[in-house]
Amino acid sequence: MNISPIVLKDNDTGATYTLEFDRDAVRRAEENGFSLSDLGRYPSKTYDFFHYAFYMHHSRDFATRKLSRRKTDELLDAIGGPLEAPAGLWERLGELYAAAYSTLGDEKNSRVTVTF
Repeated sequence: MNISPIVLKDNDTGATYTLEFDRDAVRRAEENGFSLSDLGRYPSKTYDFFHYAFYMHHSRDFATRKLSRRKTDELLDAIGGPLEAPAGLWERLGELYAAAYSTLGDEKNSRVTVTF
């Protein structure tokens, strides 16, 4: 299944951000205690969910401090925050997360075969 990423453009700066998840972004989120199941109980966790969606394409920007948690929170607030975000945003992020999560057990190196 191929799910298109979400693209945001900051009209103040002209910066464009692609939101999508890969194995590393999912791993980072989970290592920091994030769980999709928390979203229903703790709506403020949507900021975490949104933030981790930046890592696949913008991890270098975090490392060089061109992008920060504060900036991703500001971007979410600018599009309406957790409750007024554009229709379909949370569903699409969920689909992207699930697509990445489903690859966690895939073979990374198909030249290796394990037989029991």
